[in-house]
Amino acid sequence: FEVRFTRECGASDIDIWSKGCGLVDADAKGGQRFGVGANDFGISQGRGHLMFGIGNPDRTIRTVAKYDDGKWHRVVASRERASGRFSLAVDGVLIRETYGSRNRLSASATLTICGSNMLHNNFFGDLRALRIYDRAFDASEP
Repeated sequence: FEVRFTRECGASDIDIWSKGCGLVDADAKGGQRFGVGANDFGISQGRGHLMFGIGNPDRTIRTVAKYDDGKWHRVVASRERASGRFSLAVDGVLIRETYGSRNRLSASATLTICGSNMLHNNFFGDLRALRIYDRAFDASEP
């Protein structure tokens, strides 16, 4: 997808994706506290940084650079269940690739776009060209 932020999200914690301002969110609400230990995932923004994380165990990729500059940015978040590999790319540049859970990420029955399942920290900006695929992509693919 492509995203443009009109202002910075004042997230309380920029090391955990579920505490950011939700862009695409399947965070488990209810059961576990803030979805900790749940088979969930999400993409968020916190203080200008983009974050992509998966749960159980909780793992988050966070950009070093900030993207709350009012410009459009292309974001590719990808996960391959068989290996647990997941990655985040911004504007065609791979930010990081790491490994996490190989569990099915189905703790949430709801996929929230432009907000958070936890009903807090909604982002301010625009989102366009959102696509969800059933296979993992790399940074160079559409």
